[in-house]
Amino acid sequence: MDIKLAVAALLVLLLAAFAWRLIQPGSAQQGYTCANGSHVASLSDCPEYQKHVCPDGTLVNRAEDCPNCPVDPINASLSQKSHPSDAAMQAATGSALSAFNSSTDNETLFYRGELDANLAAGYISGGDYNLTITAIALYRFVRDNITLLPGAANFSAARDDLTVLSSRSGKIDEKALLYRSLLTANGISSKLTVYGDCAEACACIRAPSSVFVAASLPFDQMYYFPLAQYSGSGALCAVSGGMVVIDPSADWFAYGNNCTGRGFLTLLG
Repeated sequence: MDIKLAVAALLVLLLAAFAWRLIQPGSAQQGYTCANGSHVASLSDCPEYQKHVCPDGTLVNRAEDCPNCPVDPINASLSQKSHPSDAAMQAATGSALSAFNSSTDNETLFYRGELDANLAAGYISGGDYNLTITAIALYRFVRDNITLLPGAANFSAARDDLTVLSSRSGKIDEKALLYRSLLTANGISSKLTVYGDCAEACACIRAPSSVFVAASLPFDQMYYFPLAQYSGSGALCAVSGGMVVIDPSADWFAYGNNCTGRGFLTLLG
């Protein structure tokens, strides 16, 4: 009996000691020792584990670890090269819509059929219908009338949208810039988006393998026809909130869902 009492008393003392330690000021800070010698409650509280989001979207441990990625100067430069309010953009829009409305090719018939069916079923409104028709017509204008020039994207050396329009030629970044200006001129919200198979964000910005335009169109509201001729194209992929990514240098504007999201970064929007 004495042994049982002694064990019980020992357990009580141990529990009391443990409780006393817990209530002492600063005792919760003694769980881990960080690389700098500081003591914190958990390993994730150490400075080396603190995640910081850089201006370019890169996730690093500390602010000083952010790469030297000049996003703001690039945005400023691209803004100066964009002229959506210029009369030339409205003239180009008129040409684009006229060509689309008078066309009877299979591509035009397909898109009109898709949109007519969605409008009749009540999936989209008349305003959504008109915006999407305009976006497709402008895409076809840039694709068919602006010759794709060889060469990698280089935002600092890219020509402005009016020069690209008047010369009827441009590299991938220049065609994307022109297409975004045309969308903006017609009240369609859009962003210039870059993509690259790169390990970190700045590499994608410095040397993107593709330059796209993300546009606010009602594709998230539509009923998709999986057996349609143009479905699954790499030219477009659905993203959140109805915004879709369009490649103005691709062969067709089409439905799809093939984007992984890796390497997508918004530069101008």
